[in-house]
Amino acid sequence: MSREFQTQKEFQMLTNELNRKRKQDEQENNSSSSKHLRNKNNTTIMKNILQNTASSASKIIPKINFDIEKKSNATGTISSSKDTHSKDSLVTKRITSSSRLFSSKKISTNSTTGTKRIIKKRPAWDTKGRLQDLEMESKENKKLIEGLLKSLSGKIKIQEKDNNELKQVHKKTTETNKSLTQKIQELTELIETLREQNTSLESQLKPYDELKDKNTKLEEKIKNIENSVKIKNDEIDKLNDIITNQTASISILKNEELNFKATIEAKDCIIKTKDDEIERMKHEIEVLKEQYQLSNRKRIEEESLRRKMHNEILELKGNIRVFCRVRPVLTTESNGKPIKDIISDIQYPDDERKIVLTQQSTTALGNTVPKLYHFSFDKVFQDNVGQGEIFEDISQLVQSALDGYNVCIFAYGQTGSGKTYTMEGIPDDPEKIGMIPRAVEQIFIAAKELKEKGWKYEMEGQYLEIYNETIRDLLGDGDLSKKHEIKHNLHTGKTTVTDTTVIKVHTPKQVHHLLKKAQQNRSVGATLCNERSSRSHSVFIFKLSGVNSITEDTCEGTLNLIDLAGSERLSQSGSTGDRLKETQAINKSLSCLSDVIAALANKDQHIPYRNSKLTYLLQNSLGGNSKTLMFVNISPLANNFQETICSLRFATKVNKCQIGTAKRSFKS
Repeated sequence: MSREFQTQKEFQMLTNELNRKRKQDEQENNSSSSKHLRNKNNTTIMKNILQNTASSASKIIPKINFDIEKKSNATGTISSSKDTHSKDSLVTKRITSSSRLFSSKKISTNSTTGTKRIIKKRPAWDTKGRLQDLEMESKENKKLIEGLLKSLSGKIKIQEKDNNELKQVHKKTTETNKSLTQKIQELTELIETLREQNTSLESQLKPYDELKDKNTKLEEKIKNIENSVKIKNDEIDKLNDIITNQTASISILKNEELNFKATIEAKDCIIKTKDDEIERMKHEIEVLKEQYQLSNRKRIEEESLRRKMHNEILELKGNIRVFCRVRPVLTTESNGKPIKDIISDIQYPDDERKIVLTQQSTTALGNTVPKLYHFSFDKVFQDNVGQGEIFEDISQLVQSALDGYNVCIFAYGQTGSGKTYTMEGIPDDPEKIGMIPRAVEQIFIAAKELKEKGWKYEMEGQYLEIYNETIRDLLGDGDLSKKHEIKHNLHTGKTTVTDTTVIKVHTPKQVHHLLKKAQQNRSVGATLCNERSSRSHSVFIFKLSGVNSITEDTCEGTLNLIDLAGSERLSQSGSTGDRLKETQAINKSLSCLSDVIAALANKDQHIPYRNSKLTYLLQNSLGGNSKTLMFVNISPLANNFQETICSLRFATKVNKCQIGTAKRSFKS
C-alpha cells in the first residue's frame, strides 16, 4: 500500500507542476512583444512534462507489477498475474500515446471507452487552445491512472489473502513431512534388521549347498567310472583277439629272425673288410695331407724366392716396374645389355705377364679383320683379382722402405679406370682397402717384429695434392694462400715440400684418420666420363727413421704413394668452366710425365722435370734414387678401347726406362 501512495503522490506532484506552468503561461500571454517565443517555449515545456509523466509511469508500473508477480508466484495464481501485467502494459501504452498525441495533434483515442475524436491542429500562435488540449488530455490520464490504482489495490488485497492461505498449507506440509521422515527411519531400521537375518540364514545354508555340490560331483564320477569300466572291458576283448593274432605273427617272425641273423653275420664280415680298407685309406689321406702341406710350403717359399729374385733382377736392371690391372665391369654400366656386348676382347696368356687386346677392323675391300695388340709387363692382374692378392706382389717393395730405400708407387690410367680404388680402396671394408692402408699396416707389423732385434722406428706422414699446377696441403687448415715449394737434396737424394703439415704417427688407426681427412679435402668433380673424378694428383709421403740400439745402425726410408688424376678427352668429358681448366691442367701434367719418360727411355742428357709440378716432385723417384713401381689401370669397356691402348703403350715406355739402381740410406 505504501507503494500505491507513493505513486499517487508522484502523480499529484506532476499535476501540480502542470497547473503551475499553465498559470505562468496565462500571465505571460499579456505581453505581446514576446508572444511567439513564449509559445514555442511553452510547447517545449509541455512536451517535456508529458514525456516525464510517461517515463515516471513506466518506472512506477513495473515496480507494482513486480510485487504482484512475486505474490502470484507464491500463491500459484498465474492467470491473475497475466491480467495485471496486461493492464499495466495498457497504462504504459496509454501514457506514451498521450505524449505522441501531443507531438502529432491529429487523432486522440479514449482508452477507457475506445472512442476516437479528431483534434484539429491549432495554429502556432494559439497557445491558449493548445494548453486547453493538454489540460484535457492530462485530466483523462489522471482518471485512467486513478482507476488502475484502485484496481491494483483490490488485487493486492486478494494476493495477500492467498499468501496467508499458502502459509497455512506450507505449515501443514512441513508437519506431514516430519511424520513421513520418522516413518522412513523406522522402515530403514527394519530393513537393516531383515538384512542381518538374511545374512545369518545364508551362512547357515552354505554347508548344505557345499554338500549338495559334492554329491553331484560324486554322482558324475561314478557315471564316468562306469563308462570307463565298460570301455576297458571292450578294449580287453579286442586285446585278447590281438594277442591271438600276434602269437601267430611271432612264430613267423622268429623264423625270419633266424634268416636275418645269418644275413647279418655275412654283412658283418663284409663291413669288417670295408673298415680295414677305410683305415688304410685314412692313413693314405694323412700321408697325402702331409705331402700337400710340405709341397704348399715349398711352393710358397719358391714363390717368395721367385719374387725376391725377380725384384733383385729388376733392381739390377734399374727399370721401373709396371703392373697392369683390369677393373671389372660395374653393374651400372651394363644398362641391361649382355656384358660381352659392352666389353673389349681381352685375352690373358698363361704366364700372367702378358695381355692381348683384339680389335675388329675393316679393310679397304670391306672385309673384317681382327687386329691384335700384344703387351707384356712385370705382372698382369685380371678383373677378378682382389686387393689382398695384388698387395702380396708389392709387399717386398714396401718392406724396402724399412731397410732405408726410397720407394715410389703410383697409379696411372684414364679417368674411371680404378686408380683411386687401387690406391685407397674402401676404408670400411677390410677386404677392399687399398694399397696405401695395407702398406702402412705392413710397415707397422714389420717394425714391431724388428723391435726384438733392437730397431726402433719413428714415422711421419704428410698428404699433398697438385691441383691446377698448385701444391695444396690436404692435412692443413685449408689456407689456400700458402705457397709450397719443392726442394731436392742432391747429396741425400731426398725430396721435401716446404710449409706443409707433417704429423708423427704411432698406430695404423692414426694413419687411417689422416687418410680419411685427406679424402674429404681432396678435389673431386663429376664429368661425363666419371661422376666422381679426381681432379688432382694426390701424394702420400710416409717417412721412416730407424735406430738400432744394439748395433747403433741408422736408416732412413721414404714411401711415396701417388694417385694420379685420370687422363680424359675434352670431347668425351664435356668439361666446361672450372672443369675445363682442371682437365687442361691434368692433361698437361700427364703430357709432361710422358715427355720425361720418353727422355729417360732415349737417355737424353736433359730431362724436362721442371715442366710441371708433378714431374718435378717425382724427379728422384724417376731419376734413379728410388725403387719405383707403376700401376697402369685400364677399363674393360669397348667404348674406352682407344684410351686403354694409349695407357698400355705409355706403360710399355715406362717399363723400358732404366733409372739405375736405388741407393740405400744406411749408416753403421
